[in-house]
Amino acid sequence: MNKETIGIQSFEIIKRINQIENPILRHFIKKFNLNAKETLILGVLIETTNQMKTELKTEYSVLSSETGLTKMDIYHGLNSLHRCGIIQFKSDIKNLLHVSFNELTEDIEEISLAYKNAEMIKLLRRDVEMLKKSGFIPREELFDAIYPMTGEIISRKISEAFITLVNYLNERLNQATNLRSVTFRIKSYFTGIPVSELFLADSLPFIVDEILMLQKGSGILLVHASRSGDAKIDRDMVGGMLVAINEFAKTAFSGQNPKELDEIRYGRKRIIIRGTEKFLLAFVINGAPSFEFINSTATLTAETGVRYNKKFKKFHGDISFFAPAESRFTEFMATFNTPREEVKQVSYKKLKIVSTLLLALLAAWCGWSAWCWYTDSKHEKIAMQRIRESAVPNMSDVSLEYDRGRATVRGYASDFSTIKNISAILETFEFTREVDNRMLIVDFAALREYSGIIEKLNSRIAGLETETARRNLETIKIEFAVNSTDLNGTARNNLDRAVSILRNFNSIKITLAAFSDYSGSVEINQSLATARMNSVSAYLASKGIIRDRIKYIDFDPDFVKNDPRVMASSDSRGIVLYASTGE
Repeated sequence: MNKETIGIQSFEIIKRINQIENPILRHFIKKFNLNAKETLILGVLIETTNQMKTELKTEYSVLSSETGLTKMDIYHGLNSLHRCGIIQFKSDIKNLLHVSFNELTEDIEEISLAYKNAEMIKLLRRDVEMLKKSGFIPREELFDAIYPMTGEIISRKISEAFITLVNYLNERLNQATNLRSVTFRIKSYFTGIPVSELFLADSLPFIVDEILMLQKGSGILLVHASRSGDAKIDRDMVGGMLVAINEFAKTAFSGQNPKELDEIRYGRKRIIIRGTEKFLLAFVINGAPSFEFINSTATLTAETGVRYNKKFKKFHGDISFFAPAESRFTEFMATFNTPREEVKQVSYKKLKIVSTLLLALLAAWCGWSAWCWYTDSKHEKIAMQRIRESAVPNMSDVSLEYDRGRATVRGYASDFSTIKNISAILETFEFTREVDNRMLIVDFAALREYSGIIEKLNSRIAGLETETARRNLETIKIEFAVNSTDLNGTARNNLDRAVSILRNFNSIKITLAAFSDYSGSVEINQSLATARMNSVSAYLASKGIIRDRIKYIDFDPDFVKNDPRVMASSDSRGIVLYASTGE
């Protein structure tokens, strides 16, 4: 194939691509930088799959005839599109080619809109260049040309931003738990208005500063109502405002029947405009208007139109015809102007004075409380000293508390005369304003008798507990293996029982006595007995039992032969404990 043939083929490919007007194809070309052959193959696939909605079953020969490319070009182009992640393709046993598109991560409507706007921008640029050459660009035609292209995008982005703001406010309000947010939620529940809108309305209060009524054709100022009530306004300022409104009206209202508010902003001011065939109403405000206000402006405009329709037909320059409308506009402003506008700047001087007075009162109260506590403590000491000096015999646990002259006494006395005597002592003091005697009468003689009985009972109970512990000690037997002096596990457990009892009853002492079986000589058994008693004594000492509480009995088989613990097993050997509470 010569260069001329290649050039003709490339020209045919480009020509076929230009015949495919598809925004999705243009999107893929820009995103993946596709070459001419890949672009042509992709364009044919998009068109034959109903804009990527269905799967395609075909043959290489069919795609070759549709595109004018060779089968090898088709194969390489499909592989390239697959590597870009645009399509999936495979061949079955019948040599049919299966092609499907991967899911788009972008919105198809957004792609189509962007493509449409791009085409319109191209046309617009061409028209603007032509108008620039002619030296004249009419505003109305320019606005009408730009709005269809940009209006949809702008309105969508504004809606998305507003939704994001509302969601953010709702999230923050849901996290808040203060009383103000609870009030918003209650109001939202009963009115059906979202919490975020109530929050915005409260946080961004608006004020209606001026209402202007203008003749639509001439721009004559017919009625002016001001929040300040000053009818003398700067005509130059109004004239400049009228020019701005007329320019806006020419741009926005020409050839249209507007159904929504139009607006002008200058500085921190906003002008919301309502229009009829005869006049315009301009509402000059500060802040964010509520939905109620926006709806009410339409109602006021319609009401004014009905009321002054006939006067407009007779109007020849005398604006006094419309003077009654000023009072109605003033009433309208008073309805929507929030009380916040009347709040004057805080006087920090007055605030400092009030704060100083509050701090002075707080300091005085703290000083007075401290002084009362000091004097009450002093009076308590004096009065208790006098009561003790009176040496009233039959009283106990007497306590006294003063609270700014009121004496409260508590405790126990043997008779009513003692209680009365204490009240009399307290009443002799000048600082005692009132006596509250809450002492109780108790029979001290009977109490002492009962205390003695209780002490005897406690002593007997302690003796019984000691005797029970002593007897428990005398049930313990420590056994050893033949010819052994080592303590085994059972022996240690029995000694631990003895240690627990001895720790709880310090008055008990023990005596160790050894016993043995009948095997072995007396000398050998005596030596083993001494060693075994030393092992037991050393173990008890290691557990904190002092050696003064432990005594030995010399080995004597006849001393223990009648002990039930020894008689129970005649072939055993070891140590038995004897306990006592005396010396």
